[in-house]
Amino acid sequence: MKKIFITLFVLCAPFFIANLAATTRTLNNNNPSPGQFSTFDTAIAASAAGDTIMVHGSPTSYGNITISKSIALIGTGHKPIKQVPTISEFGYVGGSADNIIINGIKCYQFYTSAVINNILIANCHFDSANFGTACSNITFKNNIVQSLSCANNMFVENNIVREIANVNSSTVVKNNVIFHYGLSGQNAIISKNIFYNTYYTISCTSCSFNDNITYSTNTTTNGTTNINISGGIMGNNWQNTNPQFENVPANATSFDYAHNYRLKTTSPGYAAGVGVYGNNTVFSMTGEPNATPIMRTMNISNGGGVPANGTLNVSFSASKAKTN
Repeated sequence: MKKIFITLFVLCAPFFIANLAATTRTLNNNNPSPGQFSTFDTAIAASAAGDTIMVHGSPTSYGNITISKSIALIGTGHKPIKQVPTISEFGYVGGSADNIIINGIKCYQFYTSAVINNILIANCHFDSANFGTACSNITFKNNIVQSLSCANNMFVENNIVREIANVNSSTVVKNNVIFHYGLSGQNAIISKNIFYNTYYTISCTSCSFNDNITYSTNTTTNGTTNINISGGIMGNNWQNTNPQFENVPANATSFDYAHNYRLKTTSPGYAAGVGVYGNNTVFSMTGEPNATPIMRTMNISNGGGVPANGTLNVSFSASKAKTN
């Protein structure tokens, strides 16, 4: 019988395991699969409300799924920093249950297939996220998304997004970077955001618009200098003012991993806590969830062959989630 000795190098401790409910199940569609389940359907069928499904990184998408129970779905992050940086990727992700947590996945689209409430979505990368307007109590934080359609009682914070639509009197949009298509709706609280190269009117009737920076290099559309909050409150803002990112091209209209969205200390928004790094928050460029330690490396020092009753030496390193 072979003996296996494992050396664990923990880079950052202690770890605080959060959002892991009564039972945790592992999902891995690699072949052969070292997880408990190889498909999401079998994993959720075995789950009860309050359980957690941990999704391993894989070169193969997990396909289209519907989250029909009150569970936590935890992935690897959309750009993890590790020896084998595979991600937890899905196609369409539908939500049809209350009390769902989604953290650290990449998917084409998230949508609600029923009226659902009490949803947390964080550290994800979407092409679009569409919430039914009757849905309520949604926290959407630290995500990268092309298009976001809002629900009731929705808190949208620290995201990088190209379009936010359907904001309403119970929507708070705070500390985001918003490109290209901008924002539309009514009666919302809009604060400490950066509107960058938004080529269309920022139209938010009767909204409170305060401590935002608007800027556009486009000389033909007037870009972000065109703000319509008719009937609303226009507070202190920096209109048509360069936010002075550390490294974002002047003509950028969407997110790029190569860019740095921190503000220079000379930016008018730096001291005011504007943008995705404002107000003592840290935007994650990796999307690594802080629910579990992240395995960074694994090496087998004598993997060329081990005789019967021999010793297989395995070492691995792990740390808490990294943001950059």
